Amino acid sequence: MAGLADVVDLAAYEHRTCALRRGGAIVCWHAFADEPLAQERTIAGAVEIVIGAAHACTRDASGKVRCWGTNHSGRLGDGTTESRDADVAVRGLDDAVALAAGRLHTCALRRGGDVVCWGDGMLGQLGDGSRADRAAPTRVPDLGPARAVAAGEDATCSIGQAGRVHCWGDGAGAGGRFAPELVGDAPADVLAVGAQSACSSDGERVACWGAGLSPQRPRAWDVVTTPRAIPLP
Repeated sequence: MAGLADVVDLAAYEHRTCALRRGGAIVCWHAFADEPLAQERTIAGAVEIVIGAAHACTRDASGKVRCWGTNHSGRLGDGTTESRDADVAVRGLDDAVALAAGRLHTCALRRGGDVVCWGDGMLGQLGDGSRADRAAPTRVPDLGPARAVAAGEDATCSIGQAGRVHCWGDGAGAGGRFAPELVGDAPADVLAVGAQSACSSDGERVACWGAGLSPQRPRAWDVVTTPRAIPLP
């Protein structure tokens, strides 16, 4: 894209994409926008950006997280449900090493391996065993130290220290789980979560699960609850 030669991170949700530039400038574009690029703000020191349906968050190198946007269910993590045009600090979170955002929730991986989530919990996407919304980071219990976290529309998954994948929430094969549940037994190094499916890889093999178009039945959906190996060219 013309004019973008210093991007350090990208995030997308539905028709909206945002780029985090070196120095902390954030530019976004929309599939239906007249102007292809619009600078939203600058957050000095930011190294990662995630976006949801109507909110966004960044993480800086020290581990602090700032969010802005719609906040009806607490997805900004500042302890309130007040929507913000200006970015605000996520309460009590200063050691994040990775972020993930779904449609109405946000999660962070902390330096010690804990996963914390906040925002809408109606479908179990916060992983704390309840349907409650959380306006500040809430630890996902019974997960153990994690090394990666990813989120889709209403689901969240993590990779543990032994490479085991756990998921919770609705979609991505999680099926309305309110606490983390093990997905398959194959180890993983990388993980991606979509609206209704997820995939993991150990660097050599890719396995996916969730809902997808059936290869045997045209215009029909299959739901795969156990990770299925995907043949690669």
